Amino acid sequence: MTFTKIKDIAKEQLKLVEFPLFDQQQLVPAYTVEEIYVRNDFSKLIPFEVIVDVQGYINIDQALFWDEPLAATFDRKEINWHQEITAEQAFSGEPSPDSQPITVVEQEKCVNEVRDFLRKEYPNDSGIWMLKSLHREQGYIHAILRANKQDKRVFQRKLDVMIDPNSLQAVNYMDNQMMLEMFDQFEVTGDEVIDREDAYERLKGKLELSPYYVYDFEQNQYVLCGKIDCQYGVNATTGDVVGLDEL
Repeated sequence: MTFTKIKDIAKEQLKLVEFPLFDQQQLVPAYTVEEIYVRNDFSKLIPFEVIVDVQGYINIDQALFWDEPLAATFDRKEINWHQEITAEQAFSGEPSPDSQPITVVEQEKCVNEVRDFLRKEYPNDSGIWMLKSLHREQGYIHAILRANKQDKRVFQRKLDVMIDPNSLQAVNYMDNQMMLEMFDQFEVTGDEVIDREDAYERLKGKLELSPYYVYDFEQNQYVLCGKIDCQYGVNATTGDVVGLDEL
């Protein structure tokens, strides 16, 4: 696998996003590379996911719709993140409950539970939320949702619904809306004068292609991939190539 063969894929991964400068209260539009894995045989692309325990993770990618809201209110319960492990469990090599795969039955019940949660807390949002994935973490099943319509900001609207693995009932959730509203007061720094083609030409010498074995959830096995990434971006208003840590 070489950059010549993945040029078009790499160019598609170049996204225009707005990075916040907190000290200046500004949003800087910049082109950056969205990480992606390309199978070595070019048969598919695998999105970058920060999930280590593949056994407790399942990809969903399902938009959630409903005809009417639920009148009941959602009762948030306190979450206990502290898991106690005995010495006997540790020395016996007993697997963590988080490593258990999510069954088809659990998946179906979690999807329905998340939909009912939205009908209570976000009754007017039918079709707005996409259930991206389910995974086990710290004793709970986490349902990760993202809004279907996103703006250009680097931080996107996201929900994390925590589900009790025994009752399969939602017990709490996190919404990053409050953090995103903070950026509404930020000023966008100038007009975009650089297009994606120009940005790619400026960045192509700094793109990284690294070999990785990635878990393919459809085949239930690790496959050899090339990871496309870049530690730099292009300021869309000035054309300057800068490190991502400078944005």
